[in-house]
Amino acid sequence: MAAEPTTYRQDVIAKVCAVRCKCPPIPEPNTSIGFIKDGSLVGGVTYSSYSGREIWAAIWVDDRSVWSRKNLRTMFSYPFEECDVVSIRTIAAVTNTASMKMTEQLGFVREGLYRKYFPNDVDAQVWGMLREECKWI
Repeated sequence: MAAEPTTYRQDVIAKVCAVRCKCPPIPEPNTSIGFIKDGSLVGGVTYSSYSGREIWAAIWVDDRSVWSRKNLRTMFSYPFEECDVVSIRTIAAVTNTASMKMTEQLGFVREGLYRKYFPNDVDAQVWGMLREECKWI
């Protein structure tokens, strides 16, 4: 059974997203899409820092069923179609190889580095995706 998208209790999804992504609290206002399987939250994306041209995303997944084409379309249609942004940005700790791999597989491109961004002076890789690069919408 595949995970299903939900926008119910966005405040909870955003808090879980920040914990699961091991990032600082996600700034408000924000918009979250969660993915539910068997009654449990198994993944989510929280969008924040909308500037009109770009938006930032925090993405986490605990269950591979989140990666259905339908869910990826839901995940990427919000920023590119509803918000009409040119680009999405995200970050990942350079030590988190699973996150770096997932981000690249989604189609994000390495754009830069935030030095000593995370605790213990871990650098953060900055990733970006332009609308025309998105293969999910």
